[in-house]
Order: sequence, then structure tokens, then C-alpha cells
Amino acid sequence: MSNTKDTTTQDPKAAKRAANLTTVLGLATDTAKAELGDADNKSVTAAATLNVSATENGTTENAGTNASVTVGTTSSTVTVDSAKK
Repeated sequence: MSNTKDTTTQDPKAAKRAANLTTVLGLATDTAKAELGDADNKSVTAAATLNVSATENGTTENAGTNASVTVGTTSSTVTVDSAKK
């Protein structure tokens, strides 16, 4: 076991991308699930996009993230004809 401390830090841009992806994916997933409800036979696709533009000291950074989620349910019923022998 080592006593050294982990000094690695995540790239700030990568951290922002990861956070934006989590936000967008969560929005698309939650929206699709809510629309699906308790349906027996339904498919729902929800897409979300987040575009961020930040300007600091005369430099503008643009970042975009998008996600699409499809969820669905299926159900079937088979009726057996009891009159047949």
C-alpha cells in the first residue's frame, strides 16, 4: 500500500462535457419514461440538446451535447377458443 496522494486532476473541459452529458441524458431519459407511463404497447423517443456558449476575456467557447433515448413496452394477449376440441 502506498502513502502517496493521487494528484491527477480531470481536464476541466472533459469535466464540463461529462456534466453536460449527464444533464442531457437524464433529461431525455426522464422525459421518455414519463411519456411512456404505464402503457402496454408503446414506444417513445426523446431527444435533448444542450448548447453552451461562454465568453471570457474576449474568448468564446462553444460546447454542444445531445442525447436521444428510445424506450418501449410490448404486451400481448392470446385468447384460447375453448369450443375447439
